[in-house]
Amino acid sequence: MKYFPKNENAFNVPEDYEQAFFKDPMLTTDLTASIMLKTKGIIDKTDIRILKYIYETKFCTGDQLMRFCKYKGIEEDEVEARLNIMFTNTLINKFGFVEEENYRGSLPDDIQIYYCLHDGGKHLLDNFSGEDFIDWQAGYVVCHVKNVVKTLIGAEFYTQFYTAETPLVYHTKRPTYSIKSDRFTGGDVYSMSKDGVPYYYAVDTFLSSDRTNMVRNKLRGYESVFNTQIWKRYYVDGGQPPILIFVTDNDKSAAALTKEISSQFRFGNGFLISTKDRLLTGLTKSGSLLIYNSEKNSLEPANLNF
Repeated sequence: MKYFPKNENAFNVPEDYEQAFFKDPMLTTDLTASIMLKTKGIIDKTDIRILKYIYETKFCTGDQLMRFCKYKGIEEDEVEARLNIMFTNTLINKFGFVEEENYRGSLPDDIQIYYCLHDGGKHLLDNFSGEDFIDWQAGYVVCHVKNVVKTLIGAEFYTQFYTAETPLVYHTKRPTYSIKSDRFTGGDVYSMSKDGVPYYYAVDTFLSSDRTNMVRNKLRGYESVFNTQIWKRYYVDGGQPPILIFVTDNDKSAAALTKEISSQFRFGNGFLISTKDRLLTGLTKSGSLLIYNSEKNSLEPANLNF
């Protein structure tokens, strides 16, 4: 059986692979039994924080989860024990990627593991997260590998922004913008505050296998919002439009996307670009993000200070 192993970049899953879950994702749990885990002290506030992170990201890698927990002061050994309890009690699920369709067998020890919420976790978040509404259904976690990868890239941004020295004020998932009679759904937006000044970052992922028309339509939508005054309707406390950050597969596709953007589109605050590998070096590290130099017609390292 071919599978995606641990020693690979977690974003580089072949697009013909499929999810293989450790536990049936459609399994339902009893509400009362889930709540009793909290009332009996088997699950505590720290576990709820971990569940909220997994819910917020939808999918995450073990590394992303560990970085979040480290930021929260939770020791690595303790995290492993908590995850085992949550998995055993159907609060979270795990999956890997295999080539075989609808695989139901055991999974190898060195498979790359990804985490997501499960039915019992939704029950606990409904009752103990403090959120007004938990938008989750079992079917949300079963999807094409490309959807998972794009979500994981979003989880990487969320994790890096959340654990940054500059506070993350809020995170908006896929906001919708109104442009005359049309509506446009953009990528996730992150608001950071530095010295009392808000900064917004809008993040989207375009992979090489994405349809050209889809990419162009999205770029046209960003241009319609961020290269006009429309953005002020949505970011009233910002002195400038959000900084657009686009992620793509590699340096070759980054160059191709940059050529497409620079020749056809304009954004009010420009754009930055990254790749699956560059992103993992850390957003504040030189070379993680690239900026287009129109005079030299080239991509150069950009600095993002937060």
